[in-house]
Amino acid sequence: MDEKDMEKAVSKGKIVLLVMPSDVYYEEMKKLMRVLSKRFKNICYISLNRPHNILARAFREYGIDVKRIFFIDAVSKQPEPDIKVLLIPSPRSLMELDTGIEEIIMGMGADCFVFDSLSTILLYGDSLVLTKFFHVLSLKLRSINASAFFTALEKHVSSNLISDISMFADSVVRVDREL
Repeated sequence: MDEKDMEKAVSKGKIVLLVMPSDVYYEEMKKLMRVLSKRFKNICYISLNRPHNILARAFREYGIDVKRIFFIDAVSKQPEPDIKVLLIPSPRSLMELDTGIEEIIMGMGADCFVFDSLSTILLYGDSLVLTKFFHVLSLKLRSINASAFFTALEKHVSSNLISDISMFADSVVRVDREL
């Protein structure tokens, strides 16, 4: 998906489920973040599968100002200096994740949230518990008119969680491999 198409999917106050193949996932996430960094003032990037320092470095190399990104990181054990980050113990820690999101809503005034990724959280939790968590989270984000981007690998689309999340989303965008 090129950035112009991605820009069309980005709307203030909307919740979008992005579904993409694993072989283009990382590149598409960088494109998404570049588009979002042009459109939103404060972004919260919730990472369940990559350390914040690696993401920040990749985003910088892609021309993205990481000073406007606050990371919630469920992978790293130590915060990196000069990166705004909240570490949570593991992707299983839904209570800590919820508390971290609340802190960012209240303290930072984030207007955009990127959840990377639903595919990862599927490995750690019960589908029904996760569905309830994401339903409450989507209501919370709608109440402050924040935009949200939930990402998933296309191979997990048949899971109950992904199909349930699509009910909470304003749109589902499928990213195809570019030729």
